[in-house]
Amino acid sequence: MNKFTKSIMSVGAGVATLALPVVALAADESAGPATFAGSYTLWIAIIIGFVVAILTLLFSVQMSGSAVGSVLRNFGLGILFIVLGFLSVVLAWTTPDVQKIVHDLLFIVGCLSCLAAVLKIRKTSM
Repeated sequence: MNKFTKSIMSVGAGVATLALPVVALAADESAGPATFAGSYTLWIAIIIGFVVAILTLLFSVQMSGSAVGSVLRNFGLGILFIVLGFLSVVLAWTTPDVQKIVHDLLFIVGCLSCLAAVLKIRKTSM
């Protein structure tokens, strides 16, 4: 591993460590419209998803101009949209119907972005 990768991973670990108290505080509140809002594992998965999306986008910027860089950008954006979709359901910010619509739309956009990345990989490999 090079120096940059180690520093990014240490920053990600630091963010995850600092976010754990926030998760513990959020779990003490009422669950709201979503029954799984108090789940520690869900919050940890959302935090890990954000870290993975940010790292993927950073690596895509490092590799910009290449075919792999554009593929990583699409995967990073897809992961970010999917994680934001889960976050939109966990946080009680509007009515449950609107939350479901936003979740579904973000999930669809995220999956389509990952599909675009797969199609780019297929196109470059042929």
